[in-house]
Amino acid sequence: MSTSPKTSPVLPSTPGTVHGNNASSSAITGSPFSPRNLEDHLVQSAQDPTAAQDPTAAQDPTAAPPSVPLPLTSAQTSSAASAQTSSAAPAPAIGQGPTFAPASPGTNANGLGDAPPATAAPGNGATNRFAPEADVAGPEMNTEAIRQTLENIRAQIDSLFTGRSPPEQDHAAQLLALRTDITTLAVLAEGRLAERQAAENARNEAEWQLGLKQAELAALESRIESKDRLLNSQETTFRIAIAILEERARNAEARAADFEAQCGRRDEDVRNVRDEVSKLERENSSLFYSVREQKELVAAREKTIREHEATINRLKEQVTTITKDKLRAEDSLMKTEQELTGAKSKHEAEIYNLQKSACHGECQIKLLQAEMRHQEEVSQLMEDALKSQVQNHEQKLAVETQHKESLKSLLAQEATKNNELREDNNDLDKKMTQLDVEKARLTEEVEGLKRQLCEAESTIQTLKGEIQSLQGENLRLRLEITELRVKVKTLEEKLDAAQKQIDELKEELQAETQKREELVKDYEKRLGEQAQAHHRALEELRKAHDVELKKLQEQHQTRLNDWMQQIYEARQERDAARDRATQLANECNDLRVELSAKQMALDLAMNRLAQLDPQA
Repeated sequence: MSTSPKTSPVLPSTPGTVHGNNASSSAITGSPFSPRNLEDHLVQSAQDPTAAQDPTAAQDPTAAPPSVPLPLTSAQTSSAASAQTSSAAPAPAIGQGPTFAPASPGTNANGLGDAPPATAAPGNGATNRFAPEADVAGPEMNTEAIRQTLENIRAQIDSLFTGRSPPEQDHAAQLLALRTDITTLAVLAEGRLAERQAAENARNEAEWQLGLKQAELAALESRIESKDRLLNSQETTFRIAIAILEERARNAEARAADFEAQCGRRDEDVRNVRDEVSKLERENSSLFYSVREQKELVAAREKTIREHEATINRLKEQVTTITKDKLRAEDSLMKTEQELTGAKSKHEAEIYNLQKSACHGECQIKLLQAEMRHQEEVSQLMEDALKSQVQNHEQKLAVETQHKESLKSLLAQEATKNNELREDNNDLDKKMTQLDVEKARLTEEVEGLKRQLCEAESTIQTLKGEIQSLQGENLRLRLEITELRVKVKTLEEKLDAAQKQIDELKEELQAETQKREELVKDYEKRLGEQAQAHHRALEELRKAHDVELKKLQEQHQTRLNDWMQQIYEARQERDAARDRATQLANECNDLRVELSAKQMALDLAMNRLAQLDPQA
């Protein structure tokens, strides 16, 4: 909409023509269709549907029923009135001034029909009270309503050049127009009530969703507690099984020791070699376990690095979202400033138009006063020149006095119009104060947006600091991983060296066994048949003992392997349960964040609804 004011053409001033728009507005304020009465009627119709009937039914018995078609527009009404008055109004006699009929209940001080109230127009403040965009488009709609009212008044003034319309037809057209405006306002009020009901339904839906999310959260927490209890029971079961297996291992070792005691003394060299082999095997197992622990530590460090990288990416996304919010807030700030400047320019144009109309009214008053003085001078000259012919010109004097009285009545009407213009100026001052209050509120909103921008910038700075700290932590973890990899490599080298030593000792053991066999063969040759028989019996006994020892060792090894497998599986199940618990905790946190975000969105929507509709 353009903000440049529309200048109306100045009509020629004649003795029987009156310009202005205040008489019609003053006549309307006393009618039952004033803005205050219309608002009360809309409130009653919103509370009681039976009260939304035609308010003119009790005041005007000649009004049409509710099933009457739509009324004529202002241009059609003025053309019809001009056509009827041109055929019915008598022309004034020659030598006489314009005659003025008394104001009827359906006409105003200018003889015009009651114009439809400006407050019932679609762009008026009475309708803006029910519209959500009333805070922004209020001055524009008021300006448009004032311009429309001025155009209607000008059209009615133009109809005075041809004649006056009958009061009854003007009153009926006005009632039809007012009935249409009342139905429009009732429809708008019903729309506002429907919007309010929709907002209540949305709020109930959000509360229901919140209850569902809380129930899901409680179910997840109960599942986490059950998983924790199951994990604790499994850990206790694993500990009991480990204790039983350790006891069985101790019993097996005791039986093996008894068996070794029963078998007799072994050769000292073989025992020493076996002791060294067992020591190397223990060192090998310890090195294997240390290597596995180092690998697990490396995997944990890599997992921590991945988590830190994910955190860095998430913080970067938060920074981008905050910058987008900052740009959005700056755009809204620019829009509010543009709206303030537009409202200010429109209000200044309004004031300029009204001041111009006030100056025009004052100029008309001065012209009428000058004309009245001129008529007084003419009458004085006629009295001085025609003193001898007083009896013959009594009729002319009566006409002049009547004309003078009519001019005085016009002067009084212009004075009342001037007072009404002053009242309009006071109303404009009140509107100025309201606009100042609105401007203060908008400035407060602008300050709030600026504070939000500052907070967003501080949040961005803190997030950048966190990102830098996480990057430093990531670098430190990478250094630790490299150190652990170096340690793993050295441990693998030590493990290879120990394996080589074990192979060498096995070769030495084989060589010693071969030497022993050779010595045994020599001993058997020297001892003879008795020694051979005794040696055979001893070999059979040793073989039996070796078979039994191998069986016991195999049983112990199988039990030990089963025990280690069970421990490994139990640890895997425990790790899986812990991962599931952490996953459930993360899901709970996500649900809490989503619930808080939805609650914030609901609060923002309710605040916006309260700002748009202060009567909600």
